[in-house]
Amino acid sequence: EGHVYNDNGECACGATENSGTVAPQYVLVTKAEDFTSGEYVLIVSNGVGLGKYESNWVTAANPTVSNGVVTDTAGAVWTITVNGTSATLTDSAGTTIKPKSGNNNGVQTGSYNWEWVWNNGTVSFKGVGNDTTVLAYNGDSQYLKFRSYKQKTVSDTPEMYLAFFQVYKLVQG
Repeated sequence: EGHVYNDNGECACGATENSGTVAPQYVLVTKAEDFTSGEYVLIVSNGVGLGKYESNWVTAANPTVSNGVVTDTAGAVWTITVNGTSATLTDSAGTTIKPKSGNNNGVQTGSYNWEWVWNNGTVSFKGVGNDTTVLAYNGDSQYLKFRSYKQKTVSDTPEMYLAFFQVYKLVQG
């Protein structure tokens, strides 16, 4: 269930029909109470996934989704530790990210508890205290990456700064 097999009986995730192998499955989280600690693929509305930290940005990835299941993570796997309304975000290379600091655009490495907010089937990640920013994808063609932006920038131009993530959680593997 959740696998899409080609003519050779192989799924893009590595499972094969009738092999008995249970491949990892990242399924769409549809309720806030199901957003708990675990491994995730995070995708904004244009289909771009949160990649890996790289030089004050987070790269963009292109995961593949079919029937509510991620069939190719494209390396866009994050470990999220949830504690109440706080979340720590760690990429697949083991790098934990936080806002640049204060009301400034950017991301940097280091432990941090983002505030996560459920938004009608999506999650956004906001800075807390003096970090008045939100994690978003920059749709400007010269950037096309993620970082934390001032909340006003994101709210004034939501079509450019995509900050609402569909979250796909690892449920078996």
